[in-house]
Amino acid sequence: QDAVDRYAAEAAAQAELNSRREVPVPLTTADLGNPTVSAQRLLMALGYYYGTIDGLAGPATLKAVQIAHRKEKIYVPATISEEFIAALTEIYRRRGSQ
Repeated sequence: QDAVDRYAAEAAAQAELNSRREVPVPLTTADLGNPTVSAQRLLMALGYYYGTIDGLAGPATLKAVQIAHRKEKIYVPATISEEFIAALTEIYRRRGSQ
């Protein structure tokens, strides 16, 4: 039982550390091969998405896409696409250089 308790405590501590890590942002969709993951990472880095980076375009991801599209005045449709990711990437780069 002690080993199980120790393992559970270590797993909880690691999960806490993982939740605080900065999310690396891919510069292109090809970096990860999954456009939804790329969009989620960029949206998170820009402060629009707070969900799990899971590659699934669920309600939280789609809401973040819509909010970013509106607030950033993105000129391409509010869908997860290479064009939308390119627009988010440009916004991310601009913010990084300020």
